[in-house]
Amino acid sequence: MFGDRLFYPLSVLAIVAMVAFALSFGGNASLTDQDIIEEGLTLSGPDLLAMTISPGSNSTYVDEEGGYMRLSQFTPRGQGPESIGVFLTLGQDYERAFSGRRIRVTYRARAARIDPLEQFEARYYTLEAGRSPWFQFNLGPDWQDYSYEFLPPISDQPPNVDLMALFPGADGESKGMDLSRIRVGVINE
Repeated sequence: MFGDRLFYPLSVLAIVAMVAFALSFGGNASLTDQDIIEEGLTLSGPDLLAMTISPGSNSTYVDEEGGYMRLSQFTPRGQGPESIGVFLTLGQDYERAFSGRRIRVTYRARAARIDPLEQFEARYYTLEAGRSPWFQFNLGPDWQDYSYEFLPPISDQPPNVDLMALFPGADGESKGMDLSRIRVGVINE
């Protein structure tokens, strides 16, 4: 019915819409902008299961060392279905609080012990107003923090969601990386 070029991008957008819809029922106690600016966002252990796995990517949760995700990419970038890899959806509260403020995104990661990935890429997407460039990081065998900074632009569009994407292997060789924590924080100027 739909060709692959249309089906997969539409399916990714449908997944984003479902996640955003689900997040809208997250309880009555929403965080204030000031709470988010002061505390940021940290995911580790089983909370990492909130990440969305795009077509062409693989993930496995490993319940050791506090819990982490093993990620890999089996479809090279630019081939097969359009993909942003593995991503975390930030709800409207976070989008609003981060908008117009310089943020630092930090991934605590390492190369997998077996068939290790040498390099991963990360990017921040604002659905209304643009995205960061792809940032490239060389993985080592030990846990290490990999960070980039980005200034999400202010938009006059209705609130939506932002995405934090991680592409575990642009060559699509199914080599693995481990991810134990994601941290996003506003940089005090």
